[in-house]
Amino acid sequence: MAKIPASRVLPKKESDAFKSIIKAYEGKSYKKGLRFADQVLKRFPEHGETLAMKGLILSCMGEKEEAHDLAKKGLRFDLSSHVCWHVFGLLHRSDRNYTEAVKCYLNALRNEPDNMQILKDLANLQVQIRDLKGNVETRLKLLKLKSNVKQHWMSYAVACDIAGNKDIAIDVINAFLKSNPNNGSPNYEDS
Repeated sequence: MAKIPASRVLPKKESDAFKSIIKAYEGKSYKKGLRFADQVLKRFPEHGETLAMKGLILSCMGEKEEAHDLAKKGLRFDLSSHVCWHVFGLLHRSDRNYTEAVKCYLNALRNEPDNMQILKDLANLQVQIRDLKGNVETRLKLLKLKSNVKQHWMSYAVACDIAGNKDIAIDVINAFLKSNPNNGSPNYEDS
């Protein structure tokens, strides 16, 4: 794994605040997230990931133009951050600019190739823009990363099917059934 750039490393207090930004965003506590972002940016005004997250939160609050500006500024300060690229992709996706969002996700994956969330977002957008071959490749990568998850097997099979590879789709389902016997007991997931 590549060494983390010094400009991205935060002291413990700010690092905890950055984690709180993410939790606030996921919990839709946007004002709280902005407070944490401002706290980090007060001491580190050129921290790209914090700028990008602040932009994402502002986008959720309806301030799209400022959100894009902050995300671009964050990318300028940290071009190798998968967080910055992912956020920029999310902003493009919210604007229904799917082709640009896919480009951003691909850039994010160059820096963090095994990030499950980025891969899932990419796969969903590839179907949206009808990049069926790319969707098959992304779904296969997800399956290889987490082969114990039924959803990845089925998603890969569906991706193969809609790409016109029906035989491969059937083989994938059969391989899943062989590798995961149910032993006759009911499964919560299938109930």
